[in-house]
Amino acid sequence: MYCLCSSRRRHILVCSRVDCTLNLLLSMEIFITYFLRYTMQVERMVKAAVVKEFKAPSLEIMEFPLPEVEPNDVLLKVKLAAICGSDVHKFKGEWFWPTPIIPGHEATGEVYQLGSNVKTDWCGKPIAEGDMVVYSSYYHCGKCFYCVKGEPTMCVNREELGGTITCDKPPHLNGAYAEYIYLKHHFPIFKAPENLSPEVLAPLNCACSTVMHGIQKIGLKPADSVVVLGTGGLGFYAIAIAKALNASKVIVTDMIDQRLKLAEEFGADYTINIKEYEKPEDLINKILGLSNHGFGADLVIDVTGHSSSLIPQGIRMLRKGGRYLEIGGDANMHSSSPIIASSFVPDSKVIMGVRNFSPIHLLQSLNFTQAHTDDFPFEKIISHKFKLEEINEAFRVASSREAIRVGITP
Repeated sequence: MYCLCSSRRRHILVCSRVDCTLNLLLSMEIFITYFLRYTMQVERMVKAAVVKEFKAPSLEIMEFPLPEVEPNDVLLKVKLAAICGSDVHKFKGEWFWPTPIIPGHEATGEVYQLGSNVKTDWCGKPIAEGDMVVYSSYYHCGKCFYCVKGEPTMCVNREELGGTITCDKPPHLNGAYAEYIYLKHHFPIFKAPENLSPEVLAPLNCACSTVMHGIQKIGLKPADSVVVLGTGGLGFYAIAIAKALNASKVIVTDMIDQRLKLAEEFGADYTINIKEYEKPEDLINKILGLSNHGFGADLVIDVTGHSSSLIPQGIRMLRKGGRYLEIGGDANMHSSSPIIASSFVPDSKVIMGVRNFSPIHLLQSLNFTQAHTDDFPFEKIISHKFKLEEINEAFRVASSREAIRVGITP
């Protein structure tokens, strides 16, 4: 018969207790692991607004799996997305949307997850999870005929988040009207200054950058007399940039008094409500009288989205040798405009169209806004805000001209 001494029995008892404790800890670890896995699987579904069919567009809230981030890519948590005028045209069926698509390209967000190889933004500034950023919604290949010619916005291989990339394939989250947006490595990102709010940052990616592109291309000179036709989001940036570049006079036209009042806050020297003029001739003569002692404006910038009817009038507002800049596009891209050569050739007037922007214009817009944040009320450009679930009402308001720029908050 085998007998254990008391010390040996105590040792076995202690070991048994240790084993039980270890087994309990192991069981808890297994439970926590599976619980976290289950929880993460539940939380990986995120919301986005989707256009399923181009005919009679309406947006439906759908759920998508939160994607794994590839080494060179970035996942953003959207803080604020804006409804661009181009989105309104598409929503109305005037421009084309491939479907199914998560619309929206004009936005800002917080870095939710960085790919393992991503350490800096496009300028080489260190970037980390939690940083606010703006991003370029356009991809330009850098190799096609137009890219090589220095015209990346004309890239034949151009891709646009929320515009050309559908959501039927992973990573799905290719538009800004969502809780998250996935940025592949070829979409540049820029770290945002901490003092700029989402309301100021969101419209930089498109509205401000496109205006910056246009004004640089047409060449706004100090002491120029400038006419801005239209006071949507683009119009206010046109006013601000013109004033910052020391335009001698900025004249603004619109048909909504509330917008014209805000134009004055942005520094407009003269605001004109076109509804007060029955005949286009009277409006043209008014602007001529305010510009260069009656000779006409040096530069007319049209951001109304209705160029077909306004170009013939706008050309007549120019002095000889003046420049006419059409930014964005017409509501009807295939409409015809009765422009005849005699309206601009004899007087050496220049007509230029600009659409989209490149990453350098976004960087310049970011720097411009930071430098002039105390000079202009940029935060007022987002005049209305809606939740993601209210996306269709948001588009209704954006389409009705009740708002300057509509913001969407997930």
